[in-house]
Amino acid sequence: MAEYNLAHKNGYIVRADLSKCIWNLKLELPNDKGGSIYCELADTTLDRSSGKVLSGSSIPFGWSHTGSQIPVELKVIKENGVWLIDEDSTGGDPS
Repeated sequence: MAEYNLAHKNGYIVRADLSKCIWNLKLELPNDKGGSIYCELADTTLDRSSGKVLSGSSIPFGWSHTGSQIPVELKVIKENGVWLIDEDSTGGDPS
């Protein structure tokens, strides 16, 4: 929650980019309705008013939402032909 408050106070937006997603076959077999995936995660912190990427020097010390992050495990579902994230099953703090 502390990072959410810091972001709100400073006008930050965190953009999360997922890449290199693969099915988690150890947890469950995927089907046409959904399954579990692992993805690489990279965060970029943006200025809310300008939309520009903030450099590391303009972000407070300890801000963790920049660069490569620990890979995430997600549950995905398919609705109307589109894959959607149903839940984050990594157990991480959503703040």
